[in-house]
Amino acid sequence: MSVDRGRATVDGLAVLADSCMLADAAAAGVQALLPKENGLASALLYLKKVRGVLGGVIVMGPRIGVAGSVEIAA
Repeated sequence: MSVDRGRATVDGLAVLADSCMLADAAAAGVQALLPKENGLASALLYLKKVRGVLGGVIVMGPRIGVAGSVEIAA
């Protein structure tokens, strides 16, 4: 499923945080960074720096970015 909030289109975005409000706010920050040059790398760095964010996963087509304490298993 594609998510389009008018800023960037991603195939998947998940943010784990101490609270739902923080996770939603951090996801909005990620959406703001993704359209910029080196957006995926910037968004992952941003997730690592936000206090209270445990980690996140961003999927954009064939590109997958993982930050923090997130494990992906197939």
